[in-house]
Amino acid sequence: MRPEGTIYNQKGGQESGEVRVSLTRILKAIYRFIQGASVGIIVLGMVFLLINFAPVALEEVAYYLGRRHIDPQLVDDATDIIEVQSLASSLGVDSHFSIVIPKIGARSKIIANVDPGVESEYRQALMEGVAHARGTYFPGQGNNIFLFSHSTGSSIDVTRFNAVFYLLRKLTKGDEIIIFFADRQYVYTVTEVITAAAVDTHWLTGLSDTEKLILQTCDPPGTSLNRLIVIGEPKNKLVQK
Repeated sequence: MRPEGTIYNQKGGQESGEVRVSLTRILKAIYRFIQGASVGIIVLGMVFLLINFAPVALEEVAYYLGRRHIDPQLVDDATDIIEVQSLASSLGVDSHFSIVIPKIGARSKIIANVDPGVESEYRQALMEGVAHARGTYFPGQGNNIFLFSHSTGSSIDVTRFNAVFYLLRKLTKGDEIIIFFADRQYVYTVTEVITAAAVDTHWLTGLSDTEKLILQTCDPPGTSLNRLIVIGEPKNKLVQK
């Protein structure tokens, strides 16, 4: 027989009262399990956010503290092979194939001829540096040079790879990008910064009448929703215009 009783009696004159409900052992166990699971899910969620977005946050803090900026006076126009090698070394890269972006302090070696359509290949490349897309050109060849530093997989994977391009959105028209290739120095000036859909691949497959450096990363940082495209043209060419 179930217990029965009066919860509230209007004629009793009391304006407030207390009701206690006793749970069975099974219901208590279920309640405690749900309570513990909820706390565990919250903790795991916080750990997930910390692991996946900590690189982005660290890059932002370092940028605003001025720790990522490279003094433009340190970046000279080197022409002699020895000078180029010395300059690259002083900037923390090699002169074989590397990128340096003074404004955001980005510097990394570039892995040449990476197939962006082969996941295992580009994932490995992005763990080592910035990837140069196979089928696109190299500095000095007069056409599109396509570099990318992001994962096209899930957002969980994106922040585990190279963080070199996380701050690309800080670049504006006129900023300089330096590429070292085959012991030569190439300087490009940013002309456009564009946000494109993730499915837009014409930046990768298109050709140009002039040499252009195209950098691509994920946007917003730490996600794979869109692509941020930064386009630069040879500095000397822009000066001649």
